[in-house]
Amino acid sequence: ALPDTQDDALLALFLASSTMNENQYINMVERFIQKFPTEAEGYIYRARYQTAKGNYSSADEDLQKAVKVAIQKDDAHYQYAEIIYQKELYQKDKPFSAWTLDKAFSESQEAYRLNPMSVYLQQQAQIRYAQGQYADAYQLYEQLTHSDLRSADIFYAASQCKAQLGETDQQITLLDSAVNQFSRPFVKTAAPY
Repeated sequence: ALPDTQDDALLALFLASSTMNENQYINMVERFIQKFPTEAEGYIYRARYQTAKGNYSSADEDLQKAVKVAIQKDDAHYQYAEIIYQKELYQKDKPFSAWTLDKAFSESQEAYRLNPMSVYLQQQAQIRYAQGQYADAYQLYEQLTHSDLRSADIFYAASQCKAQLGETDQQITLLDSAVNQFSRPFVKTAAPY
C-alpha cells in the first residue's frame, strides 16, 4: 500500500522504480495517480514509463497533465523538456512528430521564464548542442561559467562547442579553465580534463 502522505508516497514510488518488476511498478504508479491526482510527479513517472515503451502520445498527454496540475510549473516544464530531449537522443529512430528538440528547448525556456535557475540554462545548452547549434550552445555555457553551476564540466562543455566550431585556440583556453577549477596538486578527478 502507498503511504498516506504525499512525500512518503513519492519516496515509495522512487524506491519502487528499482525494486519492483514492471507490472508491480506501473500498478504502483497508477495507484499513486489515483491517490494524488493533483501531484505532477505521478504523471511524470508514468510518462517516463510510456516513453520507454514507445507510447509517446500517452506520455505526451501525461506530461501536459503534469504541467497543468503542477504547483512548481517550472519543474514540470523542465521534466517535459528532459523526457523529450532524452527520447530524441536515444530513441530518434522512432519518430513522434509532436516531440522535437525545438519543443524540448521551448519547454526548457518556459521553465527558465517561470524560475530563472541555472540548471534550466544548462538544459538549453545541451539541447542546442544536440541540435548542432554550437554557437548558441556556447553562449549559454559561457553564461553558466558566471553562475552557481560554474565547474570543470561547464568549461569542458563550452570547449566542446568551440571544437565543433573549429576554434581550437579558444577550445584550449576553455580546457585550461576546466583544469583550473581544481586545486593543486591535482587529484584524479581532474584527469579527464
